[in-house]
Amino acid sequence: NPGGLFSSDEFWNISFNCDQSKLVLGGTTGFATNLLAAIFEIDVATGNVLNTQTVASGNAFSFPPTIQEVRSITANPNGKYFWLTQDTLGVIHQNFDLCGNNNSLLYKVSSGYNLGYKCEDFRVNNTGIMAIRATDSFVYAQNGTQVQKRNLTTGAVLISANIPAGNAMDIKNVPNSIILGIGAAEKMMVNIGDNVQVTTSKGERVSLKIVGFFQSGIQEIDKVQSYCSIATTQKLLGVDNNYITDIQIKLHDIKQAPLLAKKYSELFEIDALDIQTANAQFETGSSVRTTISFAVGITLLIVAGFGIYNILNMMIYEKMDSIAILKATGFSGQDVRNVFLTIALSIGFFGGIFGLIFGFSLSALVDQIPFNTPALPTVKTYPVSYNPFYYFIGCTFAIITTYFAGLFPARKASKIDPVIIIRGK
Repeated sequence: NPGGLFSSDEFWNISFNCDQSKLVLGGTTGFATNLLAAIFEIDVATGNVLNTQTVASGNAFSFPPTIQEVRSITANPNGKYFWLTQDTLGVIHQNFDLCGNNNSLLYKVSSGYNLGYKCEDFRVNNTGIMAIRATDSFVYAQNGTQVQKRNLTTGAVLISANIPAGNAMDIKNVPNSIILGIGAAEKMMVNIGDNVQVTTSKGERVSLKIVGFFQSGIQEIDKVQSYCSIATTQKLLGVDNNYITDIQIKLHDIKQAPLLAKKYSELFEIDALDIQTANAQFETGSSVRTTISFAVGITLLIVAGFGIYNILNMMIYEKMDSIAILKATGFSGQDVRNVFLTIALSIGFFGGIFGLIFGFSLSALVDQIPFNTPALPTVKTYPVSYNPFYYFIGCTFAIITTYFAGLFPARKASKIDPVIIIRGK
């Protein structure tokens, strides 16, 4: 026991920071019934505990017992440790001297998991659980049946997906085995280790053992698609071990598919079909929807441009006297033109910034609206794209539109003859 004979100190999980200059352990501290979930900072040279930060509390002898132990911990590139107890997820700065139980650098939220006290039994030799990982953009956590992508600064769940069961390598190591689509498995009410009867197109029936479940996230696919090893499939079809119907290649860049398909077709003298051609109808529909979206956006910007044009045009009529005085006191036509262009561009810039903030806030709100459909079981909220390219296009078009909307009134203002205006007054 690292804390002494009467201490409740326990170490459950280990993590280095990104440059591996700091080592922390997630675990438990306290005495007797006062159990505290804690993070221990360890001297990498000696292994001694340098500092301890408590993050949650529990009582083993309450009714019902409330056990809180840091069972999983990880570091992210932003200098923070993300941790998971039985029912809490939180983050702490890797510099413990900046932290405190009520410090703004530390937040914790309910994970909604309610993991059992013996959840470590799911790991070999009770070594804690690998249930949380963090990048510089998101934190990912799982409870054994579901993995969740969470907001880095609030811990809120952004999207979740069920974890298919089984081990993919068993399909190679276990003879006469199958990885069943999760939709088909739910329909047949089978589990890992059960046997299913598979009937081939020739009428032959073979018993296969389920070693895992597959989930694509699209229900229609998960109901009908399953996987066997090549050897098992060749045996089912009653063909030689050199019989292969097709080969599917996964690319890092999907846009290279047409070029590589053409290259492989010429190189191996075979039929090669790229994913874009295979899904041409879907691609066409997506292209049409994208074009319509851009057309609507551009139309709204043009309409807004006419509004700005009218505002500036009316401003010129109202400010005729001021413009005449400016020109009479030495302002050139170019100076007056620059004044109105500056006004127009200011409207475009600040309006664009406000629009981006409002649009992002609205998108974040829509992203939280529940969206449950049997066809897409892994999608829990309305899918929203936060691609920065779209925000860049919106801001750029806003500035360009306002520039041209202000150009014509500015040119008109620059040509005003102060003598005529003053004489008229």
